[in-house]
Amino acid sequence: MKALALIGLCAALQASGADLSPDAVHELAPSGTMRVAVAYGSPVLVNRGSGQLRGVAVDIAHELQRQTGLRLEFVRYDRTPKLLAELQSDACDIAFVSLEVARAARMATTPSYMEIDLTYLVPSRSRFQSVADIDSPGVRVVVQEHNTTDLFLSTRLMQAVLFRVSDEPGALRLLKAGAAEAYASNREQLFTAAESDSGYRVLPDRFSTISHVVAVPSRRLAAAAYLRAFMEELKASGFVERAIRNSGVRGAAVAPPAH
Repeated sequence: MKALALIGLCAALQASGADLSPDAVHELAPSGTMRVAVAYGSPVLVNRGSGQLRGVAVDIAHELQRQTGLRLEFVRYDRTPKLLAELQSDACDIAFVSLEVARAARMATTPSYMEIDLTYLVPSRSRFQSVADIDSPGVRVVVQEHNTTDLFLSTRLMQAVLFRVSDEPGALRLLKAGAAEAYASNREQLFTAAESDSGYRVLPDRFSTISHVVAVPSRRLAAAAYLRAFMEELKASGFVERAIRNSGVRGAAVAPPAH
């Protein structure tokens, strides 16, 4: 009966124009439920402040559920390394992560659907006015360990010294104590910190953008192929742009079409 139901679901989706094979259905939801991993440490993707999950990743996951007809369950993680470990061990099926994180973990990914500004938070009275000022001898930059900004700056900073902490409160404590001159992260996270404390300001320019993707274990080839087409459709239709606008995330833009 389960096999017949699966065949019926696939036939209905193909008739409506969706290219979802039985293999893709199985790889998206091998347990019968599509388990979508989200990291609370990434406010550009997920916001739980209102008591309910909302955000760009949440909107996309619900649209994926609508188009596939599969049951949806969010699996919530406080740290990205834990999320990646469980995705690799099949404790979840799909993850919303940055491209750099997915590459480091050797995941199969969609093309980028969203790009996020990376910049610095500095004390209000800091002498730094642009990101070009930061990479100088003696400058101490703090990041949250193992996140996208850490992975990026670990190979890009030539003169400044990088310090790693486990969470944002730790980074802000170092900045406030004068043990670091700048905190590197995405613009949305830094704006939120600056709005809660007038002692900080966000630099107006950026040192890079981070691409965000949907990732699956590398062996799930059919699921990856379906998700690639699905995400390109969402970009082209304006869905991703609306999700970004509805989330209120600052410093975010829809990624260009894949080639």
